[in-house]
Amino acid sequence: RTGLLGELDASVDVEMATATKRNLAAFLDEVHAFTPVEGDVTLRAFLDYVDTLQAAERPEWSPVQPSDADSVKVMTIHQAKGLEFDVVFVPGVAGDLLPDVRVQQNPAEKGQSLDFELRGDRAVLPMFTGNFRQFWFALRDQEEVEERRTFYVALTRARKRLFVTGAHWYGEGQNVKKPSAFFEELAAWGEATGLAEVDRGEDPVEENPLIGHRERFVRDWPGPALRPEVDELFAEGWRAAALRASEDPSEIGRAAAALSEEERVAFDG
Repeated sequence: RTGLLGELDASVDVEMATATKRNLAAFLDEVHAFTPVEGDVTLRAFLDYVDTLQAAERPEWSPVQPSDADSVKVMTIHQAKGLEFDVVFVPGVAGDLLPDVRVQQNPAEKGQSLDFELRGDRAVLPMFTGNFRQFWFALRDQEEVEERRTFYVALTRARKRLFVTGAHWYGEGQNVKKPSAFFEELAAWGEATGLAEVDRGEDPVEENPLIGHRERFVRDWPGPALRPEVDELFAEGWRAAALRASEDPSEIGRAAAALSEEERVAFDG
């Protein structure tokens, strides 16, 4: 046991502690729901599964059903499938993010994915004809097709209003990002038809303003579990004074004798 839950219960930052406990509960739900394709359910099998998701850079956790409360729902596009909302924001529509056309599976090179000839959807997948370069470009084109389908899902979650946004800087990257092909297509359609407002924003600054931004929010771990024990009567704090009194009852009398006249009146009553 780590004692983490006890520390969170004692944290003075109630909002942070509550959010952290919810994240832990969601993570434990994923752990309990995990079932390997073969073999026993072991810690090693689960960690291998997590490593695979990280290597693919497309973590697909089980969708969490949103509550009916009137609140902001934050979810991935895949988690939003089948759901609709009056207002939807689709962020991150920037170069190399959406669409992300990096080739995820190339059975001709890596040998880590099922040969396309054996897959049920082989009719829509590119076939390897002996030219590795040509096959790679075909795989990249297929990735864009899949990303376009995913983007369509995101856009069609909105009943009334849809906001599609992108940014020039993400994280602490050194290279500015341009609007993605999907963003440019939507912007061109909006400008041509007048059915959407298009705001391309200001030109990016030369240096990433996010560099060092996260450091301002870093706090020591573990954080303070108890509130500062500032007390006008006890310089070392009331908790330490109470502990001394529990160990030596005469400490109460000595502390009372050291009070000023005004403090004594308050002490008596």
